[in-house]
Amino acid sequence: MGIRPGEPGRERARQRFNVRLRPRRMGMSDLTVDKIKRVCTERSYERGVGCYRAGCITSVRLAGETVRATVEGTDEYNVELAWKGGSAEYYCDCPYSYEGECKHVVAVLLHLKDNSAGMIRKAERASAAVKKLLDGAGEGYLREFLAAEMAGDEDLAERFARGAPAPSAPAPSAPAPSAPAP
Repeated sequence: MGIRPGEPGRERARQRFNVRLRPRRMGMSDLTVDKIKRVCTERSYERGVGCYRAGCITSVRLAGETVRATVEGTDEYNVELAWKGGSAEYYCDCPYSYEGECKHVVAVLLHLKDNSAGMIRKAERASAAVKKLLDGAGEGYLREFLAAEMAGDEDLAERFARGAPAPSAPAPSAPAPSAPAP
């Protein structure tokens, strides 16, 4: 298995694509081969095409404007793409450290180019179903469920912590009234 984000070793810092990807809705539905080719070397593109056609992408999840994927290569690599302000940020935990994006990022971009409309519809349906489910659940049950899930899933706990408001400091307590002097 590839090194997961946050682990020491081959992790690379997130970087920005130099190409503006300003598509409608989710920021991924106007991907083209030309746009993908502009963010990688010719060799990475060809290897990414091979990876995509060989079915090396084993999972793809869409959450908001972020795509998380797992790509099989020499190892299993985690890829994350996030659209922010009209450009895309990427992350892959493979050891690639050359110019442009790696073949795993290219493979996921090609998958999105071919499948983004269906993924967006599926995510919208799933989001509506989850909202309905959450609306019907009690606060106590939700707290217990989240606590149990985060205790067993460090990545989930970290994602939750990044989005949660900082705990507020307790209000200073008022001094106790003094007793009258005898």
